[in-house]
Amino acid sequence: MIEIMYDQYTASAIGVPGDGSRSFDSVAALKSASPLSIDGMKGRGVVITDALGKSAVAWEYQDGYVLSMTMSNQGGDEERLKTQNTRILTSLLKQIGNKVPSVATGPDNTSSFP
Repeated sequence: MIEIMYDQYTASAIGVPGDGSRSFDSVAALKSASPLSIDGMKGRGVVITDALGKSAVAWEYQDGYVLSMTMSNQGGDEERLKTQNTRILTSLLKQIGNKVPSVATGPDNTSSFP
């Protein structure tokens, strides 16, 4: 399962140790964080294994909003699986990253099945 959140100043989807801050700067400063850059996207990013062991990606846009995504490492805590999930999240970010701000400011859209 992939969880996607878009909030001002906060990487909401990412689990942090204890009651730690989820600000982008705090998440980027965690020991397991590595910088991420994507051609054609303004802002800054980070990849991380969060406090819950999930693969995660966060992108801070120039206006202070943060897109954060996590993916459960189903099937174990293997490094290979975490690497694969990080690649999936990074690929997804490349596909949707520039579209998220305009979609988020548009009208509400809720759907469910059935």
